[in-house]
Amino acid sequence: MLEDALDNFLATLRQELRRADQTLVTYSAQLRPLIKWLQDRNVTEPDDLKLSHIHAYLLAEQQRTQIGPHRESDKALSSSTMTLKKKIIRRFLVHCEEEGLITKKFADLLKLSRAEQRIPRTLSYKEVKQLLQPDKKETPDGLCDQAILELAYASGMRISELRALEIKMLVLESDFIRVIGKGNKERPVPMGQKAKEALKRYLDKGRPALISQETKPRKGRKPRRRIDTNRVFLNHWGNPFGKTAFWKRIKRRALARNIPQLTPHQLRHSFATHLLERGADLRTIQEFLGHSQLSTVEIYTHVSQNKARREYWRHHPRARRKKPQEEA
Repeated sequence: MLEDALDNFLATLRQELRRADQTLVTYSAQLRPLIKWLQDRNVTEPDDLKLSHIHAYLLAEQQRTQIGPHRESDKALSSSTMTLKKKIIRRFLVHCEEEGLITKKFADLLKLSRAEQRIPRTLSYKEVKQLLQPDKKETPDGLCDQAILELAYASGMRISELRALEIKMLVLESDFIRVIGKGNKERPVPMGQKAKEALKRYLDKGRPALISQETKPRKGRKPRRRIDTNRVFLNHWGNPFGKTAFWKRIKRRALARNIPQLTPHQLRHSFATHLLERGADLRTIQEFLGHSQLSTVEIYTHVSQNKARREYWRHHPRARRKKPQEEA
């Protein structure tokens, strides 16, 4: 059955390839609608699949509109979303071929088109300085937020990596952190002096205060249970952050600094782009970000070139566009 094949595929990703939980969620979310679509057309076994089925499904997906609480009814799925769908389906078909569930080798016929390359938005140096300005009143939560943001910008770590960071991974005396990234791969990540100072201050004053504070009983509910943890960053009650709560804390800080559209990856993009602008090579940036392929970080060269082009037209005395009367 196709559903059994999908379960086996996800188990392989989890147990053998050690893919992250979010990757499994994404793969499942893209493949289950395909299987439902096929079942509605009486295609229930992997070997019943034809290339025409896949093409028909992708065409139907390309023509449907986005679903969500804030969707525009006439807005189609983006080319990058369609490329992701095709990539995941192709991976699933390759798995089925390797497992002998499909006798026809048509996965290679499903050509992958190059996704529309979107240039990631980055923060300016002024916005970064604004975001990293410490609170006037020092609190344990504020020290935690400060350490998170300083470390995020100084290291380029993913939000998930920051949330999962443990005490044993910190090597403060050598200004490095051991990070466990995608695929359970470990990489050393350097941190600057500002990040080191903010992290040390949080570990000395903020984290102990969060752990030692009393948990107040809530009306009609049980008191919050204190969880023993080695996680570096803790919430207001001294417990590890949940996925949503961690990002909400960062976004709340950004809103307080008049940066309303901060996204989870924006500090990471800013870290990479600013490094490139200051002369770092792509291979070094690739190592810091934990990407397996150099092509993944080449997008940051486009960010830098676009900014350089704007600065050139704005400031170079021989690059200013002439006014109509000057051209005459």
